[in-house]
Amino acid sequence: MKRHLLAGACAALVTTGFAHAADLRYPAPPPAPAPLGWSGCFVGGHAGSASGHTTWQDTLPLGTIDATMTGQTANTDMSGAIYGGQLGCDWQAGSNFVFGLQGAISASTLTGTNMDQFNNTWTLRSKTDWMASVTGRL
Repeated sequence: MKRHLLAGACAALVTTGFAHAADLRYPAPPPAPAPLGWSGCFVGGHAGSASGHTTWQDTLPLGTIDATMTGQTANTDMSGAIYGGQLGCDWQAGSNFVFGLQGAISASTLTGTNMDQFNNTWTLRSKTDWMASVTGRL
């Protein structure tokens, strides 16, 4: 009799346990994240170093770099820093295309000085004060 009673209690426990588990309510799954997009505007800054090269050439028939008036060239290397900012906007059309426009401007300390190799009393100087650009994106 004990045996039947124990078996019945176990069966009742197992049956009611499964019934309660089936009735549990789970929270709804979180919604899927929104798809990423490229539309929006931005602003930024930049800084760095720069280098350059200038070639000076006489315009004929008046030579100003050399006394020979033969169209000689002289070279000046430049170096310095640049710093500035940019801003722009992008627009995503459908899922495959992005259109945008960006503008940037930089101030510069880019300079170079060289003694004129044809006339040692002259000095050749190159200087870049600023640079700007406007670019489109597709």
